[in-house]
Amino acid sequence: MSSNKITLALFSFSLVSLISFLSFNQVFIFLSKTPRFSQLASSDIAVRASNETSQVLQDGDLTVASINRPQYDEKIHFSGNKKHGEKVLLNGQVIVPIGTQTSWQYEYPLQRGQTVVAIQSVNSANAITGSIYQHIQRLGMGDISQNGSVDIFDLGILIGNYGKVIDQSASNSTNILLSDFNLDQKVDIFDLGLLAGKYGQEYSYQDDLSAIPNDDRATYEHLRSKLKGMEEHYQVPANTNATRVGVELINANGHNGTKLLESGYYDKVLQTLTSLQQLGIKGVTVQIPYPILIESFPRANEYLTFYKQLASEIRSRSLNLNIESQSLVTTPGFTDISFNYGTLTRQQFLDGRYRQLQTIANELKPDLLSIVDEPTTEVGITGFTILPIEYINMVKSIKNNLPEGQVIQLGAGAGIWENQLYFDRFSNEPSIDFVTMHVYPLEIDDMNLIDRMDNLMSSIRQAGKKVVIGEAWLYKATSSEMPPELFTTNIFKKDVLDHWSILDRQFLKVLLNISYKNDASFVSLFWSNYLFSQLTYTDELHDLTYAQLSSLNNLRAGDRIANSQFSSIGNYLKQLLKQSMSSATIKLVTDKGGRLSWSDTKQTLAYDRIGIGFKYDIYTSDLNGQAVRCLTCTIPTITGGNVGQPAWHPAGVWLAAQVEDTTLTSPLGEISTTPGTGINNNLWFINSETLATTKLTSIRAGDAILHPQFSNSGDVLIWSQTVDPFIRADTQWSIKLASIQFNNQTPYISTIQDLRPGNLYFYETHGFSPDGQSIIFSGFKEGQSYMDLEVYTYNLSTGVINQLTSNQAWDEHAHISPDGNKVVWISTHDTDQSQGRKFELWIMDIDGGNKRKLTHFHDSLFEEYDPNATGPADCEWITPTSVISYFIRSISPLREDILLFEDVR
Repeated sequence: MSSNKITLALFSFSLVSLISFLSFNQVFIFLSKTPRFSQLASSDIAVRASNETSQVLQDGDLTVASINRPQYDEKIHFSGNKKHGEKVLLNGQVIVPIGTQTSWQYEYPLQRGQTVVAIQSVNSANAITGSIYQHIQRLGMGDISQNGSVDIFDLGILIGNYGKVIDQSASNSTNILLSDFNLDQKVDIFDLGLLAGKYGQEYSYQDDLSAIPNDDRATYEHLRSKLKGMEEHYQVPANTNATRVGVELINANGHNGTKLLESGYYDKVLQTLTSLQQLGIKGVTVQIPYPILIESFPRANEYLTFYKQLASEIRSRSLNLNIESQSLVTTPGFTDISFNYGTLTRQQFLDGRYRQLQTIANELKPDLLSIVDEPTTEVGITGFTILPIEYINMVKSIKNNLPEGQVIQLGAGAGIWENQLYFDRFSNEPSIDFVTMHVYPLEIDDMNLIDRMDNLMSSIRQAGKKVVIGEAWLYKATSSEMPPELFTTNIFKKDVLDHWSILDRQFLKVLLNISYKNDASFVSLFWSNYLFSQLTYTDELHDLTYAQLSSLNNLRAGDRIANSQFSSIGNYLKQLLKQSMSSATIKLVTDKGGRLSWSDTKQTLAYDRIGIGFKYDIYTSDLNGQAVRCLTCTIPTITGGNVGQPAWHPAGVWLAAQVEDTTLTSPLGEISTTPGTGINNNLWFINSETLATTKLTSIRAGDAILHPQFSNSGDVLIWSQTVDPFIRADTQWSIKLASIQFNNQTPYISTIQDLRPGNLYFYETHGFSPDGQSIIFSGFKEGQSYMDLEVYTYNLSTGVINQLTSNQAWDEHAHISPDGNKVVWISTHDTDQSQGRKFELWIMDIDGGNKRKLTHFHDSLFEEYDPNATGPADCEWITPTSVISYFIRSISPLREDILLFEDVR
């Protein structure tokens, strides 16, 4: 936080969730003035995460001797004492009548929602003699709310009236000493004790230095002070959507050696990947060190098979895959693999490094491939110096040897503590796509490395390069403690211990804020295992080695990964990422509209709408849904059947549209002749001003046409059409590309080409690139399912086809932004399909990189959540930051809306 005064905000949160995101060993609460609603048996309460609590609550004549730790998702177990002439009520209901024994116990079911548990003792005259309250909320993890005035993880503990109602008017102050609960045992609200607080009250907050070993205290205080200043300086910018945040997939790191090849290990990696996705990460970094893929290395083919399978799985989840491939670190404690660089000549080493990188590029096809990340570290590991120009030559060679159509971003960089020369050289090299950096120490030789990182990012972006942070974690050493090399286990062992977690969270916030500020493309945190578990320090752990501590923590982390339980750092990251996933501003244009097209020239929206007899017609309106006009309701030449799927000509007068030929019969019935299916639909031109029409095609019964789209120049039109049934009897499709000319202002088609890029089975056209050189479409190959559409671009001049999506989801309706940099499309990826087909809008770079979800209609954590909606369908860019979409609100009854999405980036 920016000061040692913290203003408390009122939170909604889950008591059950406290088990998975608070990690405190002990909580001590000292009240300087005891509140009037309940008297405590002593002036302080010490509650430990042990087997049974030993709390004593007393008010008047009522004493509750203990509240045993319950099954947190089932029942609360109360027990207490009363006088013979009293009875005990719970929420007004008698649970212990007059005349029974003084010692009693009772079970109370813990309900979802909000419950106030009021325990009262009443005498024979029904006068209340004692009263104790428990305020309980059981909500979902997503119900944690923050208004920006306080960060629950910076605070370190939730202060609330859980366990005791506080007199809001009383001037009580609460001092809190913090340490960490041992989460090896289940913990619930009662184990956490009687947490007292007054919402909105300012509390003085200081770290509990007593929880930090004497050996670490000076370092902790120094780093804490440095980070606090950085937090104040680097505030979160307004737009964070450009940066994708990922983590190192630690258990897939090649330094794990032959563990990767053990039976069942791959399944554990996938389990970790699934749990990490629940944090909201958008990509993973996988370290594949040289030389484990070199053909002469033991079991190299098995390693390659492992990584090929993993790379395919990562892509199928629409995650970015960043691969780093420096040299194997042979320092004891980091790997069990042995390799002797002394057996190689310098040229053999260079050749081997290049061959492994080329193998990774060709076989694994990552989104990002980093050639070098820490040049001086590599020198220390191998004894070989590689010049910047030699790394650059590797980049050039890899690019020259990529298969046709394959797109990989290639980068190079250094640690932020390394020589400026590397960053300058790589930033100014045209063949390099991105400059990467590793971020660990805060300072070296009294140089502020975080400020240096900010400056480096800025200069790299000014040079026109993307910025990637390939590794980052807080290096827990001051400038004076910095060892000769960073790979020092005495420093890394500190990461395992949770008393450093407050500093880790501070570092994380500063890192992301600077990344957002500089529009970093990808940021990857290194020690992802600590997002699940850290160890609470004890004297017994003091003398253990880094390897021993890691082994202990990894055993515990395995169970938590299996149950998607996160450490305080993990949950903090989850909240930060949720805040950065802000959706576009969504506005309703009309609740009666379907497939659409926007005329920038005419500033008019055209769309189809169901009318009389459940037939579609084309309407126009402005972007506010006003000035509505039915364009085709009264045109005699096309009245009677479905008319839809409009596409504005750039001049803003004519529209291309699909028009049903009612003289033809469909083998699939009337529903198949609607604009979305296109059977028996011909292509027509309609003049929006005179209502003149021109028929462009004449199809046979059972054939179909879909999605006419104009180029920006207006002289080329594409659409999808079934192949002539006399050539092929089934429903294979192709793309039609036609030249459009005007004769006395009447349009006609001069030539038609038949395109089948990639030899797909089905094609659906979506539009052109701004320069008209490429088209974008979706399709699937023969034998695949329509539910597995993928998005492609095709260069009309070179014939190069690029596949932009690769998963088992339905990817469709892809449109290129007016500036040519982005693609927005719809996808079923990452949504629950068990209750029917569910779509969201997604966005990616024009090369298929940086995929991320734009909308969250099927996620109850977001405001736009609509459990009945199918979601967005066809869409179109209005400006480089606004998209308009046809939206299926419900299927039965059918409700089609048009929504405008602003601030799309």
